[in-house]
Amino acid sequence: MGFLIPNTRNTSFWIRNSIGQSFGDRSSGLSNFYFGGFRNNYVDWQSPEQYRSAIAFPGAEIDEIPAYNYLKTMGELNLRPIRLRNVGGTWMYPTYIKSSVFATHLMTNFDKAADLAHIFNVGAQMDIQLVMFSYLKTTWSVGYAKKIENGLPATNQWMLSLKLLGDLTK
Repeated sequence: MGFLIPNTRNTSFWIRNSIGQSFGDRSSGLSNFYFGGFRNNYVDWQSPEQYRSAIAFPGAEIDEIPAYNYLKTMGELNLRPIRLRNVGGTWMYPTYIKSSVFATHLMTNFDKAADLAHIFNVGAQMDIQLVMFSYLKTTWSVGYAKKIENGLPATNQWMLSLKLLGDLTK
């Protein structure tokens, strides 16, 4: 669910929810969901906003957080993109810079009080789109997130990713 922020052009706020329940043997590691990371590769072909996926949890290492069942809620503020004009040359020029700020609450193993965990993160991501040779676009993404869990030290994570060569004619 999302909505535009009043009196702020092209700025939106989104709430994203997901829930999951495993029905396998609880003692098997194969019966768990695993959360962690921005989910971007260093060189990627997917959307730069992988932190939105259900199993992403920036601030934690990839697959660091196991859960037999979970409830995840993310609040995301997408700031107005900065459009760039008259910057660069004919062979390479930036088109926009887009920024997002997000915070997530992940509740895991809520059916068993002894294993219940509440894990939080807060982070930001900035994407810069570059057009090369008039037709090929690339997106450079940089992100930072902090994971906070009761009783454990907070952890930080940086992300740098390059989405390679999408065709502008599509």
